[in-house]
Amino acid sequence: MYKRFELASPISEFLGVATVAGILLIGGSMVLDKSSDISASEFIAFIIIFSQVLNPAKAISNAFNTIQRGLASADRTFEYMDKTIIVEEEDGTQKIDKLASKISFNNVSFAYETDEVLDKINFDIKKGEKIALIGPSGSGKSTIIDLLSKFYKVKKGEIKIDGKNINTYDTYSLRTMMGVVTQESIVFHDTIKNNITFGNKNINMEKIINAAKIANAYEFINKLENKFDTIIGERGLKLSGGQRQRVALARALINHPSVLLLDEPLGALDLKLREKMQIELKDLQRKIGITFIYVTHDQQEALSMSDRIAVFNNGQIEQIGTTKEIYETPRTLFVADFVGSSNVIHGKLSEQIFDKNASFTIRPERIRILPLSEETPSNQEICISGKVTDIQYQGANFKYMVLLDGQHEIVVQQQNLRPNTKHLFQPKIGQEVRLVWNRLDSNEVIL
Repeated sequence: MYKRFELASPISEFLGVATVAGILLIGGSMVLDKSSDISASEFIAFIIIFSQVLNPAKAISNAFNTIQRGLASADRTFEYMDKTIIVEEEDGTQKIDKLASKISFNNVSFAYETDEVLDKINFDIKKGEKIALIGPSGSGKSTIIDLLSKFYKVKKGEIKIDGKNINTYDTYSLRTMMGVVTQESIVFHDTIKNNITFGNKNINMEKIINAAKIANAYEFINKLENKFDTIIGERGLKLSGGQRQRVALARALINHPSVLLLDEPLGALDLKLREKMQIELKDLQRKIGITFIYVTHDQQEALSMSDRIAVFNNGQIEQIGTTKEIYETPRTLFVADFVGSSNVIHGKLSEQIFDKNASFTIRPERIRILPLSEETPSNQEICISGKVTDIQYQGANFKYMVLLDGQHEIVVQQQNLRPNTKHLFQPKIGQEVRLVWNRLDSNEVIL
């Protein structure tokens, strides 16, 4: 509709010019060949009067366009004015300023309208713990953060903080206890100081500087011409991605939160900056000892940033455990494949190697690749022959694709050693080799 309104002005101009041109052409020829009773002076007078009528006529069409715009704006304005104040259901009254023991999720299920995103989630987060929530997009990781912040109400099950239902706590004090850093650093066209304090004028400068130092933002801020009074531009365009993230982190830390919620905080940064920020965040956790809840889809980031990992898939927790447990003893094929990479052995090959028709996983770096002439390994080791089908050079490692029994392909990752290193074996494509690994490194999984 608005596109048709925009056409009103150019169309009226075109029709006005076309009409005058038509009158001049037809009327002028009639006057000149004296086929009309109108004299030349009368025709000129008619043209002058007609041209004066054109402007008010075009103004009517433009006014109609303006009226329609005004009505649309009025509808939006009145819609906003008529909104009712949302009163939170079961808003608690109990104050909380810090986490004393743990956060518990007990049979928590949640759905956005009809789309269920969490299904009977059960796990605990201890005080001072670094826990990573990982999984593919849409698996329910960020919903955990939203429920914990009381942005949504738990419909089924309950969340407990220090043994009490989350709904018994006052929402404002609960959110003050927590700091939140998201993937997109939300900053405003204002000074760095106001971005850190979020407009709270009761926070003194000493507290602002301390938060900036903890977030490793003080150094770059102090180099700016106006320091904390520097205007950072619309959406922080005058700062780099890492600087914006540090400002957002300083804002999250300004009130000394007991729990820090990090929802894909490094997802928008480049690889080098992400690695630097990972080191800074780990150093930050050691310094202040607060509880870290870290949401990410990057398994390597989760392994390096956390004490424990909860692997989400389709709204459920596939497995939860320490980083070592998750990586070395995955319970399901999804976990084995999502956290790092694994070779899956099943079917006849599984029966041949393990005397059991089940699925087993083995990490590529746990496998040794040896020449066929190598002596037979001990009973504790598994040995099987195959042919190298592909070799990929990956800087610090070589990745070999080895075909077994004409069907199963095994990936072997071998450290890139110097040529003069003892026991170095680098096979070529098409060469028959022997694969050896410790039986204890094989892990049975559920498909």
